[in-house]
Amino acid sequence: MIAYPGTLPKPLQSDFSMKFQPNILRDSEENGYQEQRLLSYNNPQSLSGR
Repeated sequence: MIAYPGTLPKPLQSDFSMKFQPNILRDSEENGYQEQRLLSYNNPQSLSGR
């Protein structure tokens, strides 16, 4: 693993947030049943900032 240099200031993390997006797609059918499909085995994430 790469070490962060101790002489540099730490990056600010207060302006960023991680959001988890669902990896399951749900469809409603005409007869009232619902179908679920797994889109991926990994849970997709998005990183948002200001």
